[in-house]
Amino acid sequence: MTIHTGTISLHPRGFGFVVLDDPDQPAAFVSPPALNPFFAKDRVRADITESAPGRFTATNLELVAR
Repeated sequence: MTIHTGTISLHPRGFGFVVLDDPDQPAAFVSPPALNPFFAKDRVRADITESAPGRFTATNLELVAR
């Protein structure tokens, strides 16, 4: 698990991603309940873990800037 910063990207179906600041890193999935306090394009800090080979999940999201 590593801590990264990035921007929230929302999908119309209710889930989202943290698009990381490092362009070499893939976006990390965020489940719908974890997105409740956030808006699209919010800057966040999150714990990123590899949930499956090549697939990443963001948890413990913290608002950095709105």
